[in-house]
Amino acid sequence: MKMQWKRLGSGLLAAGFLISTLGIGAMAAQSPVEKDETVYAIAGADGSVTETIVSDWLKNTNLEDVLKDSSSLSDIEVVKGDATMSGSGESLSWDTKGGDVYYQGKSTDALPVGVSFTYLLDGKKIAPEDLAGKSGKLTIQIQYTNNEKKTVDVGGTQQTMYVPFLMVTGLLLDSDCISNVEIDHGMVENDGDRTIILGYGLPGLADSLQLSGDFDIPELSDSVTVTADVENFSLDMTLTMASSDLLNDLDVDTDATADELESSLNELEDAAQQLVDGTAELLDGATELADGSVTLKNGAASLADGAANLDTGIGTLKAGAGTLAGYTLSLQDGTSTLKDGIAAAKEGAASLYTGLADAKTGAGALQAGLADLKTSLTGLQQLAQTMSSDLDDAYAAGEKITTARDSAVDELTNSVTALETAKTALLAATPDADTTDLDNAIAGLQTQITALKGLSAPTKDASVSAVQMKVAGGFVGVLGEKGIGALQAGAGQLVGGADELLTGAGALQSGLEDALAGAGTLQAGATSLNAGAQSLAQGIGQAAAGSASLKAGAKTLYDGTESLAEGAAALQSGAETLRDGMEEFQADGIEKLCSLYRDNIPALIDRLTALRDLAKDYGSFSGMPDGAEGHVKFLIRTEGIGTDTTDESK
Repeated sequence: MKMQWKRLGSGLLAAGFLISTLGIGAMAAQSPVEKDETVYAIAGADGSVTETIVSDWLKNTNLEDVLKDSSSLSDIEVVKGDATMSGSGESLSWDTKGGDVYYQGKSTDALPVGVSFTYLLDGKKIAPEDLAGKSGKLTIQIQYTNNEKKTVDVGGTQQTMYVPFLMVTGLLLDSDCISNVEIDHGMVENDGDRTIILGYGLPGLADSLQLSGDFDIPELSDSVTVTADVENFSLDMTLTMASSDLLNDLDVDTDATADELESSLNELEDAAQQLVDGTAELLDGATELADGSVTLKNGAASLADGAANLDTGIGTLKAGAGTLAGYTLSLQDGTSTLKDGIAAAKEGAASLYTGLADAKTGAGALQAGLADLKTSLTGLQQLAQTMSSDLDDAYAAGEKITTARDSAVDELTNSVTALETAKTALLAATPDADTTDLDNAIAGLQTQITALKGLSAPTKDASVSAVQMKVAGGFVGVLGEKGIGALQAGAGQLVGGADELLTGAGALQSGLEDALAGAGTLQAGATSLNAGAQSLAQGIGQAAAGSASLKAGAKTLYDGTESLAEGAAALQSGAETLRDGMEEFQADGIEKLCSLYRDNIPALIDRLTALRDLAKDYGSFSGMPDGAEGHVKFLIRTEGIGTDTTDESK
């Protein structure tokens, strides 16, 4: 909240100090009837009264059943309680049933005080109804009038004095439509949404005290001037309060000596000097507070920036931790798959080792079979020679030919079987091996077997040489001594390769055993890593929540320190204004007052006594019964400008 105080009411304060110095006496003995009266005046935007409503409260101090009253009101009605009225005017009576009386009525009498409003926009007078929605430099002149004059005795002479009324006017405006507000007698307060303006005046008091010349107190003025920049102007109702209670409790000791009063004035001067010194100390303290609040604000700003950066960093870390947790989970799954694959490879290596052992055995068998094949080939050659010899005599021994044929078929079949076994072993050991020669040899042997099986008993015309070609010569042409040797050499190489493969397969098995153990360790590590990553992600999540709270708290702290700095600056400005005002008050108020009345104290006493009596005597607007004590205040409400107004007085 920013509060701007304008010039102090030095005259009002001087009067207050003077009252305190001369002494506040005790109230008179309590009256059996007290009458509190509030006068509500409804006025236009210029202050002209259109209706007056009076609310009265009779305090039945002694719980009387009947109270006498006096009232000039019309349309009187009870607003609270069960009291009933009889009579009228000065003969008004209330049946109270032992309680207080609350009633209201209307009045057409002129008020003892009045207020008027004059509006100027950009220096030109403007009617209130034409001001709504306008923008520019606005001046509001508030003029107070005191119509209540009395002729009283002042030090043995008859003089005219005003009943002392303090009048205060409040204006409430939307802060969006008003700025740069200044007031000569009053204060301005801004709470952000609303701007509250309070002005005051003491109409007639300066005349009653005969303050003029060198002792000029502007704050005892009977007017208030407000200036402001306005945009799309509107004004809610204004409310002016007037009361005569300012001096009605003043008890002046007329028996006091001049020396005593002189001493009181000296005390007044000392007190004023203490106030000046105190406001100077207040200004020093407010300055230190303002400086410290700026430092605190800067520190809070740094804290807020750091908290914001921390929150951003933790947010990034949180995202990274989430990604890491995902990666570690994938790693955990991958190590599990790797372990399973190595286990499968281990099983495959075992099968490979077994197969290679079988291949080595087969290669050995192939090698042995080839040796047998070579032997068989030699036998076949010999058999062919024998057959060629025997076939010459075949025509004489047909049975012998048949036996030889069958024997040859068996040998050839055994050779085909050996070759097929060799082919199988070769392909098992070397899947990409070239088996073309073996296939051709097997096919040639099968052709010969078919041819031999088709032979019948030889005749005289049988050609021995042809048989030899078909049996021995044909077979040798197909395979030959060289091909069998090559097969034998290949089989030997196959056996050697199988040995090397067996050694490698053994090493492979051993390596896979180590790999499997490593994969298990890797899997355990990946599981632990994943668990740690998940915990890290959770911890960072909690840290992120905490950093967010820290960021919010730091922002709140900064906002608070900013408000504190603004308030401290406003306090410093107000303290400076207060100090200047007190110095002015001391120089232009107290010192002038003491200088003016130090040699004329009896006259001051006489005037203050007369003002006090006037204040006490004015206790009611509408009337008051004899012997009663009264208090009255006036509330003048003006209609708004550019706003809907509703009569809320009833």
